[in-house]
Amino acid sequence: MRLAISRLAAWAPGVDGDAAWNAWAEAPHELGAEGAPDISALPALLRRRCNRLTRMMLHTAFAAAGTRVGTLRNVFASRHGVLNDTLPLIELAARCERLSPMRFSHSVHNTQAGLFSLAAENRAASSSLGASESLFASAVLEGMTLLARRPKEAVLVVVGDEPPPALLAPWVDEPQTAFAVAFELERVPGDAPGLDLQLRPATGRVRRAWPDTLEFVRFWLRGESELVLAGDRHDAVFQRH
Repeated sequence: MRLAISRLAAWAPGVDGDAAWNAWAEAPHELGAEGAPDISALPALLRRRCNRLTRMMLHTAFAAAGTRVGTLRNVFASRHGVLNDTLPLIELAARCERLSPMRFSHSVHNTQAGLFSLAAENRAASSSLGASESLFASAVLEGMTLLARRPKEAVLVVVGDEPPPALLAPWVDEPQTAFAVAFELERVPGDAPGLDLQLRPATGRVRRAWPDTLEFVRFWLRGESELVLAGDRHDAVFQRH
């Protein structure tokens, strides 16, 4: 399936907007873990229900979707999800203390997709995904399954994460970065300019100072021809034609 990517939007601490991301793509460096984007355009009632990960992912989702925000099918993908909300609730339960119903309702893996549907008044099909080391490629594959069913309708893909709680840090093998990336994914004819994704046997992880999702952003903005994202079971090979 030949793909086209349009309206890519990204956010990370200290890097927001096209100019900042183009500069980072040319000279990539380790990114921070603190801060959150502005979502003042959303109603106050919804803003109060957003944790930091949700703020990041909704910020980029609205930027990438533009005027189609209320109609696009969507995929929300996160490796860790809202562990920073979930772990304190587990600790409260372990001490037999009362849980906050509001915090509990927003501690699930589809929190961002649910609040996006409310904020955008979007009733289209939606998936919430967690996929370990192969998160970004799996999010694209999930978008491709939606495109296979309705080839003429674009899909909004949103990928984001934040550093997990300190208690779990010893088991995290990736950069401790807060980020979100969103883009529209479309299907184009096989002879048209676009992007191909192939899966190959795993060759071993490549350790970078930023997550694989942001490595794809760097590849895309620089106009490079090929990117290999090594996973635990397979490598995802993106080729631009």
